[in-house]
Amino acid sequence: WAPEDAQVVVQVQVAGTEDNTTTTVASEEVQREWMRALGEKHGSPHGVEWLAAAEEWMANRTVSEEQRAAASSFRGAWLSETRGKQVSDDKRLEREAQQRRRIEQQREEERARTHHWRALTGRSIEEVAWQNISTMLWCHGGSGGAILVQIGDSEAIVVKPLRMNAVAEALASEVAALLQMRVAKLRVLSMRQDEFNDMATAMRQASCMKMEDKVQVQQVTSKEFVAVVEYISGHVLQGLEGQAVLQCGNTDLLADL
Repeated sequence: WAPEDAQVVVQVQVAGTEDNTTTTVASEEVQREWMRALGEKHGSPHGVEWLAAAEEWMANRTVSEEQRAAASSFRGAWLSETRGKQVSDDKRLEREAQQRRRIEQQREEERARTHHWRALTGRSIEEVAWQNISTMLWCHGGSGGAILVQIGDSEAIVVKPLRMNAVAEALASEVAALLQMRVAKLRVLSMRQDEFNDMATAMRQASCMKMEDKVQVQQVTSKEFVAVVEYISGHVLQGLEGQAVLQCGNTDLLADL
C-alpha cells in the first residue's frame, strides 16, 4: 500500500553482493507510513523497522562462489527465455487478423441463428409433440435462462427452468390473465408427471444448434419443475431495434405498453 502521489521503494539485491537497484520514496513520512502498513499487513514482529532488520540480516550473509555462479546462470537463462518469447510484429498482426476473422464468423453465425428463430411461429403450449423436436438453442436470461425448442418445421415453444420462483412465475401468469395483460402463456411441468419424462427424453436425444448447449439441456431437464412457455417471435424492446420500434409512431403499441 502507498498513497497515490507517493513513489514506492523497490530494492533488489543478491545477498553478499553490491548489485542492487533502489528508488527513493517521495518523503520520509510517506516511506515510514508505507513500511508501517506493510508491517501490519504481514504481521512482521519488527513492526515499522522490518526493512532495517532485513537489511541488517542481509549484510551478515555471505555467498559462496558456487552459489553466485548458480544465481548468475539462472538469471541468464531466465532473461534468455523471456526474450525468446517475444512476438514479432508480423506474427502479432497475423494473430490480430485471425482474431478479427473469428469474431466476424461468430457474428455471422449469430445472425443466421437469429434469422432462423424469427422465421418460426408460436404454437399451443398444450399437448406438445415432444418427439418432433427439430433443434434447440439455449438463451441466457436474468432468472435462469431458457431453451428455445423447435417443433417440426415451423413452430417453436420455450422450456424454462423453475427454481425457487416457480410459484411466483405461475401466479404472475394467472394475475396477468385476470388483468387482461397480453403475456406469453405458461404452464408448469413437474418431474412427477409422465409428460416430463417424455419431454426430457426427447430433448436429450435431439440436436442443438450449438454443441455446448447440450450441457444446459441436461441441467434444465434435471430440474424438479420447468415451465413450458409460449414462443413469441420478435425481439426485446432494447438496443437499436427497440429504439426503431419506439420511434415509428405506433400509438397502439405505446398504448399497449
